[in-house]
Amino acid sequence: MKATYQRGVVYYGTGRKHNIKKDKPDVIDEAIGSIKTLRKYNPDVPVAFFGVPEDEERLRPYVDFFHLISDVLEEYGDQGKKVWHNTVLHPQWSWLCGLKIYILQNSPFEETFYLDTDTKVLGDITPIWQMGGLAMARELPRSKNEYTGVYNGGVIFFKKSLTVDWMIDWRTTWECLIRRATFTDQAAMPPKEVEGFTVLNPEVWNVRPKLANTLPLEKRKDTIILHSRFHTIQQYLSGE
Repeated sequence: MKATYQRGVVYYGTGRKHNIKKDKPDVIDEAIGSIKTLRKYNPDVPVAFFGVPEDEERLRPYVDFFHLISDVLEEYGDQGKKVWHNTVLHPQWSWLCGLKIYILQNSPFEETFYLDTDTKVLGDITPIWQMGGLAMARELPRSKNEYTGVYNGGVIFFKKSLTVDWMIDWRTTWECLIRRATFTDQAAMPPKEVEGFTVLNPEVWNVRPKLANTLPLEKRKDTIILHSRFHTIQQYLSGE
């Protein structure tokens, strides 16, 4: 899909029930909640959602564009059919993560701010449009002795014209890895540099649950994206 619009926010998901992540809330309800927080501070930013037909009616009041996942995957031939089978018909977690790559390649925006459905927007996202070709926060370690060089794939900003090759490398790497083992989208991210690549400050742009529990209260007022389904905005800002 060619970029039709200059900039906007992209989400994806399906409300179809499956046997993975049994404690996970309804994805569509979660997405609507995230979009509402986005609209509170950014009422005019366009929003595109990639989903399945039965979820369109629920989402239409909250999004500007609704795209079918099946239409995106159709252009990938047999690989697209395999992804559809493992993400929509018989969902597997690692395949659902990989589905994101195909969707981002087909964003309708030249400048895309991608958000997972479990994000909450706490402020004006305007500064993100000033980033370079690609911007992400590092995946934070889960323990004191763990270091990770992986970037978190739940909050991504990219400029389509500057990331064409990077996106292709990301998708083809993931397709190779998934044949042999379970791999998420993050594990397949290529090290290849993108013009203007920016490492986002996680305290501002991607506060994951562990950071949400430990970040000093005085710093939380600067957070723009809370990326946790375990914290309400009020709990996070108040430290409850």
